[in-house]
Amino acid sequence: MSESSAVPAPTTQGRTPRVVVTTMAVGLVLALVVVVVGNTNLSDGESGGLWPGIVTGVGCAVLAAVLYWLVRDRWQGSVRATLALAIVTVLTLAVFWSGAPLVLAGATWAAADGTPAKSRAVLAARVLAAVAAVLALVVTFVQ
Repeated sequence: MSESSAVPAPTTQGRTPRVVVTTMAVGLVLALVVVVVGNTNLSDGESGGLWPGIVTGVGCAVLAAVLYWLVRDRWQGSVRATLALAIVTVLTLAVFWSGAPLVLAGATWAAADGTPAKSRAVLAARVLAAVAAVLALVVTFVQ
């Protein structure tokens, strides 16, 4: 094996594209907004408050950190991972108050970075994740 064939081609490995950082950060910030709004100004008999809000916020941060690592190192540019994340985003609408749909929507958009530009599956996944995120925000603020 020659020395030139042992050196890998230049890649983005080792550095994270700005779009991954940005979309994951936006997802986490919006998730934390949902958690704060959902745990303040509660009526009598409603669940929530300071402690549940802190626990849920920490859960969102942990979820975001794990997804960031997975997207950056393994899933970025994968059409299959992008679709799977979009589907899980929609499924987590059942627990919209947790902020998980927003974190997952950010991860979906981050994973889509580097996929084929004209992929209908990726476009559908991005739209699905965005719609789920908007629904989670609307339901949170309307309640």
